[in-house]
Amino acid sequence: GRDVAVLVNAQRVLPPRQFTEATSQHISDAVAVNVLGSMHMVHFVLPLMLERKSGSIINVSDVSSFGDKKNAIFGATMAGLNGLTKLLAVDYTGLGISTNTVTACQYDDAFLCAPGQLSADAEDVADACAYLVAHPKLSGQNLSFAGGKPVL
Repeated sequence: GRDVAVLVNAQRVLPPRQFTEATSQHISDAVAVNVLGSMHMVHFVLPLMLERKSGSIINVSDVSSFGDKKNAIFGATMAGLNGLTKLLAVDYTGLGISTNTVTACQYDDAFLCAPGQLSADAEDVADACAYLVAHPKLSGQNLSFAGGKPVL
């Protein structure tokens, strides 16, 4: 049988930043990968985690989900991912499944990090994920490298 203890959803598609420059296909691709891809992965592993009565789901989001100039499409998909995290936590925390978000400034594109934001590199994100896995009583949380931006 299959045994899954941890799922980290970190995939993303970056559509054009300017909403009017995006095509319908850009929008569809961003939603399909950034939101639906994560939902499908959770849908696949959640029954396995429920069977073992434990598991950790971590969605890697982006500070654009808190509101970012000229980034409506990507920000909206990341906000959707944050919402998915919160709602899964409501439904499954009591069944042994922790669900959390790690939110970072887009670490591979300094342009997306506003002055004063603490950008996170891949190792920072991995360390944050490891911390959440090691603390299963934390659920519904957003561990954020947002450089002071309010977490919604």
